[in-house]
Amino acid sequence: MGGKMLLFVSVLVGGLLWTTAGYGQDGVPDVSAIIYQQNINKLMGMMGPISGKTRYSLPNRSGELSWEVRNPRIEIGWGSAKFVADTSVKPGFMSSSPQVVGKVDVQYDAKRNKILVTLSQVGFDAYLDLFGNRPKIASIDLSSYFKQGYEFDGPILQSKAIEIPVSEYSTKIVHATPGVANLVLEPGKIVLSVPVEYAEAQSVATEVNTKPL
Repeated sequence: MGGKMLLFVSVLVGGLLWTTAGYGQDGVPDVSAIIYQQNINKLMGMMGPISGKTRYSLPNRSGELSWEVRNPRIEIGWGSAKFVADTSVKPGFMSSSPQVVGKVDVQYDAKRNKILVTLSQVGFDAYLDLFGNRPKIASIDLSSYFKQGYEFDGPILQSKAIEIPVSEYSTKIVHATPGVANLVLEPGKIVLSVPVEYAEAQSVATEVNTKPL
């Protein structure tokens, strides 16, 4: 496949990730990280147009068609996401504008604390509109342009001890431990929710100076 080759580089973009503290009651998560669709698409748009040439063949004609892909974007809905892009195809004697489609897979890598967005089966078929018939003249596979996908930082959550004053003379030590993360797709966004468990470790008495001043 001809044309200019632009590769996406996996990125760690904290600016695309919002982390908010929750309440931990009535099913509301303690911590949620949200990646918004428009921010992913802004990053994807930095790729610019992709263009190339592909051979085509018909029963009575063969040759080379030129194509260009513009405005790549992800559309996120309830429980699923898809990749789409606009195209223009010029076989030389006829032109058409099919739409690129692709599969989007979103996962959370808990060990690396990364939200992964990967694309696959990205491509489109070029058809010829000719006297009411639409014979397919070529299939263009764009998967190699998007094979690296994207990485985003998850929420920063680590087990740690927290000191809480409980009186003038003592402090309670509480351990905060993140639970199992839950990733869901909602219209226009990716939401990663994490519960946090708190357990009392010990109470520490504070030394008090009783000597007269």
